[in-house]
Amino acid sequence: MARDELSDLLREFVIDERHSVFYSTHITSDLAKTADNIVFILAGRIEFSGLCEDLGNAYLRVSGGVGEIPPEQCGQLIGYREHSTGFEAMIAAGPAAKLPKGLVVEPVDFDQLIVFMSGGSKTHVTSSF
Repeated sequence: MARDELSDLLREFVIDERHSVFYSTHITSDLAKTADNIVFILAGRIEFSGLCEDLGNAYLRVSGGVGEIPPEQCGQLIGYREHSTGFEAMIAAGPAAKLPKGLVVEPVDFDQLIVFMSGGSKTHVTSSF
């Protein structure tokens, strides 16, 4: 409850657009609710910097049966994981249009994005709103 109250106070503080708040978090639900801009840092390298909505539109989650992705497209997958019912990965939105029909392609949320991009590495997300 305290986090929600703090988020409300911060949103009120920046509403006039003369103020900004910079914070660092691993709690992606806070980002989805409050941030306008995101800087996604992975292993000391900026992976994405821009509007939250652009980040949500930049990548898609793809899943299907193992072997359904042509080898030439496998290199475009991010965070590829196989499991007993098939595979799942993330892909940039542009190359996703060329994926074979029959695969499930859907929007990725912040949690999924971090899991796919991190591949076990330390992940740090910084945002401002």
